[in-house]
Amino acid sequence: MTNEDTAQATNGRRVVGNISLSLDGRISGRGGEFDMGWIVPHAVTDAARDHMVRVTGPATTALLGRKNYQGFGGFWPAVAKDENADPRDRAFAQWLDTVEKVVFSRTLTDAPWQNSRIAEAGPADEVRKLREQPGGDIVVLASSSVIQALLAADELDRLSVTLCPEVVGGGRRLLDDGLPATSWSLTDLSTTESGAICLLYDRIRGDR
Repeated sequence: MTNEDTAQATNGRRVVGNISLSLDGRISGRGGEFDMGWIVPHAVTDAARDHMVRVTGPATTALLGRKNYQGFGGFWPAVAKDENADPRDRAFAQWLDTVEKVVFSRTLTDAPWQNSRIAEAGPADEVRKLREQPGGDIVVLASSSVIQALLAADELDRLSVTLCPEVVGGGRRLLDDGLPATSWSLTDLSTTESGAICLLYDRIRGDR
């Protein structure tokens, strides 16, 4: 049995957090939450596209914060229909267009994108309910607040990190002080043409 099989067998539906980080641990730059242009050159490489398809392919539920829900919803549906798009971008876009999308927001009252709904509870409680339902992986798409909440509750089974060779010098960090101590095992590693490293870590659990 592979490490991947073991993770699924012991945890039921696997919960995956997907995020890009700078070398100094930032998820955004000094210009604010939308200062992420430094990620783009590393996200459009062949290896990064392959990594994204590999991470999202087994998933049947996507978890999104409001910002990413609205941003993705304004971009990816058009890519899904674009015959000139990179086949991996189109595959991801088609997956995202049709997958179950659970949105965490204190301000949204409606989720118009197909197969979307506003979460009724916080990330940890919502994940616990989803684990009890049939389906594939549950993947958090670049929504750092959701990943942080799941790390705090120890409800994250896998971390997919694209480590970009950039020192941003300021901005938000993914990992703050106060999170519970946890151990992780490196499951997969690939490098991109731009020098980024795509990493997959699985949570090491002794009790489930």
